[in-house]
Amino acid sequence: MKSKFSKERRDVLKGTCMLAGAAALGMVGGVAKAFAAGGAGDYPQPLGAPKTHDTFVYIDGPNKGKDVKTAEIVLDVSPIPVQAKDGETGEVRESEKSTVLLYRVNAETIPLEWRSDSADGILAYSAVCTNDATLIGPKDFDSASKQVTCSTCKTQYDLINGAEVKGGPGTRALPQVPVADHDGLLRISHGIISWVGMKRR
Repeated sequence: MKSKFSKERRDVLKGTCMLAGAAALGMVGGVAKAFAAGGAGDYPQPLGAPKTHDTFVYIDGPNKGKDVKTAEIVLDVSPIPVQAKDGETGEVRESEKSTVLLYRVNAETIPLEWRSDSADGILAYSAVCTNDATLIGPKDFDSASKQVTCSTCKTQYDLINGAEVKGGPGTRALPQVPVADHDGLLRISHGIISWVGMKRR
């Protein structure tokens, strides 16, 4: 089975483990350093990107501005663009980088390596093309292939299989946004371990 983790993701986790080991073994004044709960924290992201514990609001339609409830996401329709909302302040993140695509399928059709970061069959991905930073939306979805295609660079992403690149010039998957149900609301369960948008140089 193909690993869920890209080299970038493996390197991040490897670094976190090394930090944890060093913290556990390090001694200052004869007392072992304590490693803070939660490890190294969220993976570094650009300003405006979604964060752990954020919820979502609708961008368009009759529910525009309302919180996204897990039960409202319909099975097997075009992905829905939503905006992340700060889990602490309740303010909507205005940056395009906080735009997320929600796509619901039968949970059993999601490969195991991506299923743990989904909620009741709901997959969530950054809507920002990793090749040229174009926002991807419902109009870019092909229901037969379950893929979205960037309207600018034509990179194709497979939404069932971790938004991996299936064609075009792009080389990096859309970052998966790990989600879970929290009292009926869809919420980001932990940090996104992949850079949102175009990769840093």
